[in-house]
Amino acid sequence: MIRGLASQGLIVAAAVLVIARPALAADPITVGVVASQGGAPVFLAQALGYFAAEGLDAKVVQFTAAHQLSAAAATGDIDFGSTGINAPLCVFANEGELRIIGSGGDERPGFRTVAFIVSNKAYAAGLQGFRDLRGHSIATTQFGGAFQYDISLILKKYRLPEDSVRIVGLQTNGNVASAISGGQVDAALQSTANVYALVNPGKAQVLGWVSDELGAQQTAVAFTTGKMATEHLDTVRRFLDAFRKGGAT
Repeated sequence: MIRGLASQGLIVAAAVLVIARPALAADPITVGVVASQGGAPVFLAQALGYFAAEGLDAKVVQFTAAHQLSAAAATGDIDFGSTGINAPLCVFANEGELRIIGSGGDERPGFRTVAFIVSNKAYAAGLQGFRDLRGHSIATTQFGGAFQYDISLILKKYRLPEDSVRIVGLQTNGNVASAISGGQVDAALQSTANVYALVNPGKAQVLGWVSDELGAQQTAVAFTTGKMATEHLDTVRRFLDAFRKGGAT
């Protein structure tokens, strides 16, 4: 009887210790995105609790262009990122300051995410097809990014010399949108959210979608800092598990 009471006492004591033990704090991470380019898996992982389920307290920071995000990761201001492929990202990755750890998104026929758009002014003047691009200006965010690569591919497809157009780097998606709606540039590349924000209210026209014109291609990647990859590999694995779930949702 005494032995039974003692056993029950030990069980109760153990239960009290478990209840009293403070919950382990989630590991804080900072994730950078350009909302309209490669950010969907991150937003979904955050909203649906996938980061929390992996023991991560994720703070999502939005940037206005991909190169800003890459620079922030290289200086340690963010731990992870997902955005379009860009020249600074490739440079920092080559130097070991960043590590590309997964796909952030791609173009496939039937899944439209990036489009060439035209200002109403240029459209009215005859810019209504890709062969009409000769002699016109095309805006992108920064030189050396995924959008400039798409411009190069479309010019090659329609056999237009690179120097037959003027490519303008306007740094942010907001600047590109303003230039298109105001007619300061003739054409531009924008991702879906920015495309519809201009086209739906009649401020621009769609010239064509990258997925329809150029087929399947990698456009965005997920990455982390070199320090995070070498010193906190378990955190990287948990981030990727949550990120994959967000991308598959």
